[in-house]
Amino acid sequence: MAISPVNSIKMYIGRKGAGDQRAVPAGAKGAPRLEWLLFGLALLVYAFTRLYALERFPIYFFADEATHAVLAADLLQNGFRDAHGHLFPLYFEAAGLRWTPLLSVYVHVLPVALFGKSIAVTRATAALVTLVGVAAVALTARLIFRCRYWWTAVLFLAVAPNWLLHSRTGFETVMMASFYALFLLFYLLYRTRAPAYLYPAVVFGAATFYTYSNGQMVMAATAFLLLLSDLPYHLRHWKTVLIALGLVAVLALPIVRFRLTQPDSLSQHLRAIDSYWFKDMPLAEKLRQFARTYAYGLSPQYWFTPNAHDLARHRFGQLGHLSIVVLPFFLVGLGVSLARIRQATYRVVLLCALAAPAGAALVDVTITRVMAFNVPAALFCTLGLEAVMRFLAKRIPAPRRAMQTAAPVAVFAVMSLASLLLLRYALVGGPRWFSDYGLYGMQYGARQLFEEAIPEYLAQDPDTQIMVSSTWANGADTFIRFFIPKALQSRVQMLNIDHYMDARRTLDDHILLVMTPSEYEEALASPKFKTVDVDRIIRYPDGKPGFYFARLTYADDLDELLAAERTERSRPVTDQAMINGVPAQITHSLLEAGQVSDLFDADPFTLVRGLEANPIVFDITFAEPRPVETLTATFGSMDFALTVSAYAPGATEPVVYAREYRDMPPDPTVEIVFDRGPELVEWVVIEALHLTAGPEAKIHVRDLVFTP
Repeated sequence: MAISPVNSIKMYIGRKGAGDQRAVPAGAKGAPRLEWLLFGLALLVYAFTRLYALERFPIYFFADEATHAVLAADLLQNGFRDAHGHLFPLYFEAAGLRWTPLLSVYVHVLPVALFGKSIAVTRATAALVTLVGVAAVALTARLIFRCRYWWTAVLFLAVAPNWLLHSRTGFETVMMASFYALFLLFYLLYRTRAPAYLYPAVVFGAATFYTYSNGQMVMAATAFLLLLSDLPYHLRHWKTVLIALGLVAVLALPIVRFRLTQPDSLSQHLRAIDSYWFKDMPLAEKLRQFARTYAYGLSPQYWFTPNAHDLARHRFGQLGHLSIVVLPFFLVGLGVSLARIRQATYRVVLLCALAAPAGAALVDVTITRVMAFNVPAALFCTLGLEAVMRFLAKRIPAPRRAMQTAAPVAVFAVMSLASLLLLRYALVGGPRWFSDYGLYGMQYGARQLFEEAIPEYLAQDPDTQIMVSSTWANGADTFIRFFIPKALQSRVQMLNIDHYMDARRTLDDHILLVMTPSEYEEALASPKFKTVDVDRIIRYPDGKPGFYFARLTYADDLDELLAAERTERSRPVTDQAMINGVPAQITHSLLEAGQVSDLFDADPFTLVRGLEANPIVFDITFAEPRPVETLTATFGSMDFALTVSAYAPGATEPVVYAREYRDMPPDPTVEIVFDRGPELVEWVVIEALHLTAGPEAKIHVRDLVFTP
């Protein structure tokens, strides 16, 4: 008779598992009830420490958190189609040239539909998903390893500093790790109870894969290792495996479709996050770098001691990512697993631990990229505590019933108190753990600006226009769509003080600028402003000014100052560069960012940005005449006209190629074919004109490639 997965779990509760073959001692009938009670209480403690004062800690609200709710709202509005018209997309362009899988967006759809967008709703949604994940880790300890202290897995994750920090954010990383925990539970049930558990394991493996870009590599490494490790078992259940492979094929359709439409997405993503695999270095050095990075992601040094390797906003004060107090239990549990590595269950957990840093090793170790390691780490700690408590029970004289009741209650009390104290430490000390509250630090201010101050100004005066600096946070424009009602969004823009210093703009009593301290000081020091009247200051947690709300007026001689600057900026500069191995002299418009050599390295990730030059001009003289068949040019997103004037040796009149490009895809690449000559080119002038911007446009040029 076939046994369903649900009935299998029910039958398995109270029976012996793979990790403990001893008989249940006499008088232990009440133990399972106590265990389930402590499990329930542990989940309550965990839920409280995740949900209490969500807006206060972490002290920042990051644009990457807001993105999920914004995309969920877009899906609801557009009938579950993305900006490209794809129905039920799983891949989203989170940033330029950075596509990422975000199944997490769909998790946010119902909360956004019911409660709207807010910090509390966004973070609570992710926290509740982790509640399921930690429960899965605990059930793994009970159903698979038959630990009597299985419920402590919940509390081991509750007292993990890195997990407390990130499970209180809206980041998708903890969702991915939670789905990974569910995958591990069902895979182990497949190995120990019934082959049919492979199907939910595949589903949650796919959820891990599609929730976070790094989860793709984690699941790929996990699947490969488990395929090799458990191959004989898979072959014995080949019919189940074949059906599971069919399910894998169906679940793989989103990535197949995505790879067909975005074939360069993986390399572009790795380039965008500066992977060393795309740097000019020998393969042997890349392999050594991979090994070093991978080993660091598994090292106790990284996990149990404070480090300055991660960004401040991903660190928990002066604590390690895992508490040093649990290190003995972790080591004992790891030792137990290694000693029993021939048993498939222990081997699976070890392999999952080995797979966790696989994706991070391609770039660099950060806690968000190795979050999945928390799952096997919590199991190691639980197994270690189990071993320690059994050791003590054999050596401490005490009534058996007292040990069965008092010891678990004492462990629960200590770990619960530790979890609550950890939360208190975060709420009280967190605001001042680090002193950098800007772009490279905590990126503090989203709630204080967009949820509190800005809505007040919008409500007070219907004519007020608020211009907010974007230099203090990544993707700060996302906050407008997250916090500000759609009807009011046109009254809030992300504009820096530079916008008002580069040219005369509208500045009156209805224009309110929100500036960082450095921008405020720049405005005060600039002769272009007659007055800088501060209306309000939002302070950082340490009391220092964080944001200035100010109204500015221009100086009387502004036009003369701007004219002098334009004259200075219009003067071209001359540089030298190698183009296809041939020296060339390039006279060009003044650049605000990048260098001329970036144009000719066949790498669209390096670029130049003109400083108020429209058109931007590159006048190129080759050291010796050369044949040119085509020019391939990549620009930033815009409607533009491209004019190329090619001169033959000694010629005074060029062959001119000109064309306009409109409604192009992001970062368009275009090609000019020199089908009218000249046969040899000595001198070429390239002009790119932004068609929808004025003379102050800052044009981005990613690449200029001549062939042959």
